[in-house]
Amino acid sequence: MKQPGTGAIGTEVSPRRPTRLDGRAVVLGAVLLWLAIPIIGALRGSSPQTWRLLGVEPLSMSFGDFRGVAASWDSYREGFDPLWENPHDPWQRPMLYPRLWLFPSLLGLGQSQTVGLACLIIATFYVCALVLLGPITVAEAAPCVLLLCSPAALLAVERCNSDLVIFILLSAAILLLARNRGIAYALIFLAAMLKLYPVCVFLVAARETRRAALTVAVIAGIAFCAYVMFSLQDIRHVLALSPRPLFWGYGSTILADRINNSLQFRGHHPGSLLRIATLLTVAAVAVASIRAGLRSRFGNLNQNRALDAFRVGASIYVATFVLGANFNYRLVALVFCLPQLLAWIKEGSGGRQTGLQAASMKWLDRIKDCHWWWRGEVLVLLAMIAMTWEPWLLLRTMTPWRPVASHTIALLNDFVSWVLFALLVKLLVATAPGWLTRSNTQGQQRH
Repeated sequence: MKQPGTGAIGTEVSPRRPTRLDGRAVVLGAVLLWLAIPIIGALRGSSPQTWRLLGVEPLSMSFGDFRGVAASWDSYREGFDPLWENPHDPWQRPMLYPRLWLFPSLLGLGQSQTVGLACLIIATFYVCALVLLGPITVAEAAPCVLLLCSPAALLAVERCNSDLVIFILLSAAILLLARNRGIAYALIFLAAMLKLYPVCVFLVAARETRRAALTVAVIAGIAFCAYVMFSLQDIRHVLALSPRPLFWGYGSTILADRINNSLQFRGHHPGSLLRIATLLTVAAVAVASIRAGLRSRFGNLNQNRALDAFRVGASIYVATFVLGANFNYRLVALVFCLPQLLAWIKEGSGGRQTGLQAASMKWLDRIKDCHWWWRGEVLVLLAMIAMTWEPWLLLRTMTPWRPVASHTIALLNDFVSWVLFALLVKLLVATAPGWLTRSNTQGQQRH
């Protein structure tokens, strides 16, 4: 009989560490060393070059995204409507966020506090990530370092993008779900009001009983619909002006948009044909993944923080992928998936790891397992790493004399993003509570 705390499915990983060194110390050290590179570059006057070395194309001023929000606070106090006119922004950009972001202007904050507030947000983001990871081994620190030091994460850091604020709010909600669910769901709703897409995170209510989950869904649904109707004009304005990435992002429509642009350049106008094809493909992949998840239901599934975090990260990726094109910084939400993925991989490799060499061998054995690709945890982790590091390769190939290489990398990234979408849908269904799926579905249980 499996002892508690050994990485069983849906159970907490044991706080006892097989090595004296907590892997989070390795993660923290790697993050600090990695961030020291652009800091030293800025001190030496070569900040753009050092950011490009790390796979990030920087703006001319630090923390550009947050600087625009902070500038809107100054503009609002002077009587401007920052959603339409934001004269204090260095690039004269309107604020492309709901009006709730203007609240700090009442506190007297403005663009002069950009650097201090941005550093606080970035530090809190990394602290939240380390807390959510929980105690890990040195071997498990490797994928965590690759995600937290990836160009996608660093893009969010360099811009101090608002998605870091969303990550912090959702981290607090995850930590509070087991203690004060009311505050936790209120934080999720606040995140949804700030950026809209976090409304999908209410999927985490699947941890509740059927009646409680339906209550949360109804209350959140009514409140969110009321908020959207109240802010509909602003939302339409923001969506109309928001840029859509063709290369530096992910989403179901990115490939179709690139093909559409290429055809229009050659004088062809496909109209809505590409969008219809994309919708049909999304539906087909989703149906196939749902069926696969129903056939491979997890057995002995208990609710815990790692599973809550996985549902948060997976639901954000799935929802934003379906809705269209997103810049790479939104991939920081995949960090939420790490604790549960590592627990599943450890369970599949036979329990506790006993050192770096042994852990490496178990990971190799897991990859050699003929069923690893179907269960998907290792493939999900590899896909996450590949997607978050794709900008590093793209930045080195996107030149006039190497167009084939850059388009090939972008195409491979599109393929990986679709694979990750399919696998996360499958895992979300496979980990859904029994009351949410058909009662007669009998899944394959873990060994």
